[in-house]
Amino acid sequence: MKIIKKIGIAAGIFLLIIAVILLALSPATRIFYQDFFQNAQKEFPIPGLSEGFVPQGLDKMEEQNIFLTCGYMNNQKASRVYVIKDGQTTKAVLLKNQDGTDYTGHTGGLSHSQNFLYITGDEGLDVFPLDEVLAGKESVRQLGSVKTGLNPAYCQIQNGFLITGAFYRQGNYETPPNQRLTTPCGDENKAIAAVFQLSENAPFGIDPIPVGAISTRGLVQGICFTDDKKMVLSTSYALASSNLYFYDLEKACEKTGTTEWLGTQVPLIWLDETSLVKTVKAPPMAEEIAFRNGRILILTESASNLYLFGKFTGAGTLYSYAE
Repeated sequence: MKIIKKIGIAAGIFLLIIAVILLALSPATRIFYQDFFQNAQKEFPIPGLSEGFVPQGLDKMEEQNIFLTCGYMNNQKASRVYVIKDGQTTKAVLLKNQDGTDYTGHTGGLSHSQNFLYITGDEGLDVFPLDEVLAGKESVRQLGSVKTGLNPAYCQIQNGFLITGAFYRQGNYETPPNQRLTTPCGDENKAIAAVFQLSENAPFGIDPIPVGAISTRGLVQGICFTDDKKMVLSTSYALASSNLYFYDLEKACEKTGTTEWLGTQVPLIWLDETSLVKTVKAPPMAEEIAFRNGRILILTESASNLYLFGKFTGAGTLYSYAE
C-alpha cells in the first residue's frame, strides 16, 4: 500500500508540474511571438476542438460574413465542415464518400465557387455541394473530384483562378522531382502550386487544363492574397514556429519561366528571396489562412485534443494579423 501511495503522490506531483508548465506557456508564448501579437487580434473561437476535431482548412464568404473550416477527426470518424456565421458556429456537417461511407480525408484546405465546395484530397480536389453545407445538413456526399497533378495541401480562389499546392518536408512528405526546382536566384524550392481557371461550363466549375504554376518553398500549409498585391504563404510543422512569408507578386512576375503540368506547357512564377519582402514568425501549427478587411486570418490546430498545448496558449481562438 505504501508503494502504491508513493506512486500516486509522484504521479500527482508530475501532473502538477505539467499543469504549471502549461499555464506558464501562455504569457511565454506572447513574449516569444511579441512581434506577431502586437499586430494580432482575436476573431472567433475555433469550433469542434473539444469533440476531436483537428482544424485544417479555412475559407471565407465575404458578403454573407461566413467562414468555413474543415478538418479531420482524431478518432477516425468522418471529417467535417463547420459554418461560422457572424462569429457564431452552426452545427457540424459530416463528410461522406459517394457511396455514403465516412469520408476520413485529411482535408488540408478548402475553397468554393458557384455551388461547389472544394476540399483537398489525395490526388486532387474532392467536390461537395456547397448549398447543402450552408443549409446545415447532418451530412453531405462527395459529388466527384478534380485532378490537379499533385497531392494538394491547400487551395485558394483569387480573381477567377483556383490555386492549389503541395506540402513538402524532407523525409516524410517528399514531392516528385518535377516539383523540386532551383529558382533563378539559387533558392531550392521544393513544391508547386498549380493554377486553374474557374469556368461555369467545366465539370465542377474548374477548367481541367492548367494555366500556370507557382514554385514555392516547403512546409506550405496555406496561401492568401492581400490588397496590395502580395502573396502570403503560411508554413508550419509540428512544434516549430510557424511563419508567414510575404511575397511581392509584381516583382515575382518580373522573372518567369515555363514548366509542363498535366501535359501542358504553362507559365511558371518563382517565389524566392528576390520577391520576399517580409517574414513574420507566429505560434506553431498554423494551417490555412484567409484575407479579409486588411487582415490575415490564421487557423491553427494546436488546441485540438490531438495536441492539447494550444488550449493553454490561446490557440483555441482564431487570430488575425495585420501588417
